[in-house]
Amino acid sequence: MVEKLPDWQTDVALLRDFAQVRLIVADLDGSLVHASAHVIYSSLTNLHRSLNHHKSRVAFTLATGRAWNGAKNLVESLSIPRGTPLILYNGALILEYGTSGIIYRHCITTTAVDKVRAICSQYDATTYFYDFADPVSASFQQEPAERVVADGPAVASLDFNGLKVQDGSWNTETIGNCTAILIDIGQLGNSVFHLRDSLSDVNEVTCTHSGVRYIEVRPAGANKGAALRVVAEHLDLNMRHILSLGDNDNDAEMLSVAGIGVAVKGASDAAMNASNYVCNHGPAEGAVEILRLIKHARRFYAPSRTQVRERA
Repeated sequence: MVEKLPDWQTDVALLRDFAQVRLIVADLDGSLVHASAHVIYSSLTNLHRSLNHHKSRVAFTLATGRAWNGAKNLVESLSIPRGTPLILYNGALILEYGTSGIIYRHCITTTAVDKVRAICSQYDATTYFYDFADPVSASFQQEPAERVVADGPAVASLDFNGLKVQDGSWNTETIGNCTAILIDIGQLGNSVFHLRDSLSDVNEVTCTHSGVRYIEVRPAGANKGAALRVVAEHLDLNMRHILSLGDNDNDAEMLSVAGIGVAVKGASDAAMNASNYVCNHGPAEGAVEILRLIKHARRFYAPSRTQVRERA
């Protein structure tokens, strides 16, 4: 059973693992910030700067379903060092902050893209296909590295990440590096259940319904947990020294593989069941709670100097 996150009055012996945390990986919407927020609490940024400048610093990064364009303003408000891996598109893409270099990318096959598009057209569902090309190649071609192409009856001019939506003559080649698909189900009513059943027959993808408006489609095998293992390898960190924070079904894999998985108060059942602890507070306040706890734990236990080089 998931336990309540320790507090100031807890037996200090329970704080040892929190003192050894070297990396915090936080989901964005519903965890680090309230859903669709555009600012991060100043108390959170101040706490993060304090831990980041400690002699045994705690690194901090994000694992989000957002595109880079939708996450970058929030990322830039944190003290995240250049070169830190950022998990985007629910684990289908890992970018190096400050360089936009691709550390890892898992694309949806063109066959699967066509299958999803055909299914969505049967239900008159508007579908957004996300493409992330190599930034260097894109710059030579004078095209954006990140773009979204839409298909369906009610295409918005901008997606929720603030990306300009390309509409018109649609073809699979337009999105050669499809990292994610977003299906707008806001107007589908009960037919959304039939749509989900149809999508489950496409073996090349995995679907997550993490909100009331969209179904998120990602490549099969791509999730935040698998991406977190790539990040740990990239940073030469033991998984035991990583804490993850999440609130929804698409965070479950990440919460289960981290050394310490923490769900915010009010998290989904899947997120709760995958976690070791649950916060006493919800989005944003729960993240502040965790940072304060780690800072408090370090007053009693000095982090091991060798833990960075240990592997799981």
